[in-house]
Amino acid sequence: MVLTRATPRFAQLASLVEMELALSGAPVLPGLIDAALNAQVENVAERIGVEPWRALDYAPDDLGTMTADALVEVMLEDLGPTDDR
Repeated sequence: MVLTRATPRFAQLASLVEMELALSGAPVLPGLIDAALNAQVENVAERIGVEPWRALDYAPDDLGTMTADALVEVMLEDLGPTDDR
């Protein structure tokens, strides 16, 4: 089950991810944000044995920040090491 921004809690968390990414200067498409957040929620749902929409009830308030941090980390890995010389 894919959650969408029509679900209030999902929309709240997705907006937080967007805000965190904007503050870090990392541009990410909303579709990627939604996919990453869905993956986080589905992972938790599987671990606690509930449906993803139910796992949103247990999502910590900082899930959006954690998701944004994970996206930035992946983007930095994709860029590879930089040589500042």
